[in-house]
Amino acid sequence: MLPSKKRDKARRDLWPRFATGTEAIAEIRSITDTILLSFSRGKDSWGAYLALRDFRPAFKRIIPFFYWLTPGLRVENEYLDYCETIFKEHIYRLPAPGFWKTIGRYKWQPPGNIPIIDSARPPQFGSDDLAQWLWNDLGMKGRPWVALGVRAVDSPLRWAALKKSGFVNYTRMVFYPVADLKAAPLSEMISRAGVKLPADYHIW
Repeated sequence: MLPSKKRDKARRDLWPRFATGTEAIAEIRSITDTILLSFSRGKDSWGAYLALRDFRPAFKRIIPFFYWLTPGLRVENEYLDYCETIFKEHIYRLPAPGFWKTIGRYKWQPPGNIPIIDSARPPQFGSDDLAQWLWNDLGMKGRPWVALGVRAVDSPLRWAALKKSGFVNYTRMVFYPVADLKAAPLSEMISRAGVKLPADYHIW
């Protein structure tokens, strides 16, 4: 077997092989049987979950987490409770990286809060930091692989980013189970699974 650094480089050099999300899933399943799933409650993240759930050989555990921007919103928490009945896993609620940026830049804050914010010096966390801390809190070792519900056809920027990193990003240890899916097959997958989308999702 190759030493770990050479093995990782060999994997990175092979990323163009993964022309589909299914191939990306197969690659990660060959590395680990336990992953994190960033779950936004929308169609793309539902598609990522369903693709992971139905893959064989099955993952031992798919651990979902949700980023909130405003804490304690009932419309979000009630829907996440519903999702947990399907996942059979607790969905961990984490403050979004944007939450810390919002506070640190005084957005939506009355002037009287500015001295308090300056005194507190809110830390600036990235998504990779938060995923690692969740992983550590769960008693896991090493770094986690994180599944993201991102599709290349959503925007030119996403297409360019995925073309550069591939459907498996070995540097950040994230992968994209539905990166190649278009809207019609994604909607069919969700409809076939019988899951309902959140009420606020239809509004926006």
